[in-house]
Amino acid sequence: ISLGLVGSEMCIRDSPSTTTQNFMAYRLENKLDSVVFHIIQTSTVTDVFEPNTDLSSDNYSSFNELKKSANENELNALLSHQSAPVKVYAYRALLSQSMNVNSDFEIALLNDTSCVNLLSNNKLISSTVMEIAENDYRIYK
Repeated sequence: ISLGLVGSEMCIRDSPSTTTQNFMAYRLENKLDSVVFHIIQTSTVTDVFEPNTDLSSDNYSSFNELKKSANENELNALLSHQSAPVKVYAYRALLSQSMNVNSDFEIALLNDTSCVNLLSNNKLISSTVMEIAENDYRIYK
């Protein structure tokens, strides 16, 4: 039973009372910074693998912009970002473009219990980075 609390249930218990204000207040120097900042602001991950995904949504657009703006090294660096949605989208961008994933970062990601909201089939689901990454890993590997 205690292992079950490591997943989504802990998100409710351990949710911070503050939002993106604590993440970063830095100057946006380039396109990638802007995309990452936008992903942080949304704080939700869209299930880009669902057939009914709204391709015009801001979240989906941010994912596509991240894929266009970041190279393999930058995406791997983003796997250790403090924002859960940024980590998830960076991992998906690497996998979907068949890029190399840093194995140390991937292991950390597959053990990351940070909370993240997943928008899937027009439902908001409380999840963890680990749960989403495991699912993405099964899809792509």
